[in-house]
Amino acid sequence: MRQGVGVLLAELMRIKAEGDYQAIKSLVDRYGVHFDPMLRDQVVARYKALDISIVLYLNVRLAPTIKLFT
Repeated sequence: MRQGVGVLLAELMRIKAEGDYQAIKSLVDRYGVHFDPMLRDQVVARYKALDISIVLYLNVRLAPTIKLFT
């Protein structure tokens, strides 16, 4: 799995660096739009079995500030 994730990450970085719209469209069409409902149901069942609260990820927008010392 580690090797597969590494290959995918390398491809994503290449796509981003080159701005390859067709390649990202192909990846999204292949992996992001169509999914196996049975696999989704299995993931949901496993998550429910963990009995944990929902985890939220927040995207923080950082802005540089200048602090002058006098």
